Amino acid sequence: MGRGNGLTDGVGLTHLATPYYEKALQLSELNSNRMTSNGSSSRTDGNDQDFAREAAYNLQSIYSASGNAEMARKVTAEYLVI
Repeated sequence: MGRGNGLTDGVGLTHLATPYYEKALQLSELNSNRMTSNGSSSRTDGNDQDFAREAAYNLQSIYSASGNAEMARKVTAEYLVI
């Protein structure tokens, strides 16, 4: 048996992870919009954590591995390009 990349376990469960990574990106956008509308550019609560880049990277990896280059490019352009 070959080694995985950490995103798949050979059982094909990435389709279960995808909606949660997408939700993490949505929550990040909501949080960012909330901060912008409050006039604050930095978080005041040390408990807020933003995992948008990690979620985007994992989504991009899932899309690439599944052959969905279009979605991989879209996630990369929207969330991973600085």
